[in-house]
Amino acid sequence: SIQSSLSSLTELVKSKDSQLSQYASLINSKDALINEYVRDIKCMQSKSSSNAISLREEIRTKESIVKEKTERIEVLESEVKALEEAKESLKCDQMGRDSDLETAMDQIMEEQSKREEAEEDVEYMRSLVEHLQLQVDQKSNVECENERMGKELEQLKG
Repeated sequence: SIQSSLSSLTELVKSKDSQLSQYASLINSKDALINEYVRDIKCMQSKSSSNAISLREEIRTKESIVKEKTERIEVLESEVKALEEAKESLKCDQMGRDSDLETAMDQIMEEQSKREEAEEDVEYMRSLVEHLQLQVDQKSNVECENERMGKELEQLKG
């Protein structure tokens, strides 16, 4: 009976030993998995860190581009404002020139009206001169006729 108990105990120890071996094997495989996870996590951390650095650099680059574009926009807005002021100034100049042109046109019309009046006066004077010339010619003809008739009368008398 002791022998049988001993045999049973030996079997039990072997069984427990086998179980311990299986547990040890399980623990080793879990350790290996854990080590693999740790390596993966470290690799991911490294990649994350590298990605974070890359993203920070990209953000700095984009911020720099945004700053440049903002400055360019400010310059363009300033140029647009200057152009609008120049346009307004030109508009005022144009209105002044339009006013000067209108004044000049009024003066030209006034001068033209005076010239037309003067031309009418000259035409009137010409017609007067022609009329007077006709009268002078008629008077001269009458005097010549009178002189001729006077001579004829003297011849008749004589």
